[in-house]
Amino acid sequence: MPFNVLLLPLLGGYVFITYWNHTRFSARRYSGQRLLFHAALAGVVLLILSYVTVHLIEWRWPRAAMTWQSWVPFAHSGTSLGALLLGVTLWWPLNLVFTRPSEVKRTIEKWNDYLEELLNQAQEDTRQVSATLRSGKVYVGFIVRTFDPTYDRKYIVILPTMSGYRTDTTHQVVFNTDYTRVYQVLMEEDESRLVRGVSDFQVVIPVSEVLSANLFDWEAYERFNELTPPSEA
Repeated sequence: MPFNVLLLPLLGGYVFITYWNHTRFSARRYSGQRLLFHAALAGVVLLILSYVTVHLIEWRWPRAAMTWQSWVPFAHSGTSLGALLLGVTLWWPLNLVFTRPSEVKRTIEKWNDYLEELLNQAQEDTRQVSATLRSGKVYVGFIVRTFDPTYDRKYIVILPTMSGYRTDTTHQVVFNTDYTRVYQVLMEEDESRLVRGVSDFQVVIPVSEVLSANLFDWEAYERFNELTPPSEA
C-alpha cells in the first residue's frame, strides 16, 4: 500500500481521538510526537476496520466496487477514504456510551487531581464548597462552571453564599457576610435578579490562591465550632 494512502487514515485517527470522550481529554494535552503516535495507532485500527468493510462490499456488491474503481482509479483508495470516514463519524455513536460526565470523572480520578475530584463531586451533588485563600479570606458557595479536563483549570468560579476570614491566632473561620440575605432582598425588589443572579454575583478565584478547600455543611460546621449560624443571630 503506498504511503500517501495512509494520510487519510492518519487524519481520521486524529479526528477520532480528539472527539471520542474516552480519549479526547488526554489527547489534547499530548505533545506533538505523542499526539502523532496515538493518532497513527487509531488510524491503523480504523484502516483495518475499513479494509474488512470494503472487502465485504466487494463481495456483496461487486458492481458497486467496479464502479468506484472506474471513478477513482487509485489502489486502496476506498479503504483509505473509508478509514477517514470512520474516524470522523464513529466517535459520535461511541460518545452515547462513553458519556462526557463519566469520562470527565474517570479522567480526574486517573490523574489523581484531588481538588478537581472535590469540585466535580460538589457540582454533581449540588453541594457547597468552602475555599480558604492565601490572604485568609474564606468563601462558601456553589461551583457554577463545569470542568473541562482538556485544559488545566486556572480559576474556580463560585456563587458565594457566605464569606469571612480566618483569625490570625486560632485560624478559626469568622463569617461576616451572608450573601443569601442580599440575594433575597434583591430578588424581592426585582424578580429578574433570579435569572441574572449567577452572573451578577459569581466570584472568580485563581487556583493558585486557594490554600485549602472542602465540602461544606453548615450543620456539621455548627457542631464542630459550637456556633450559632449568622442567619439565626
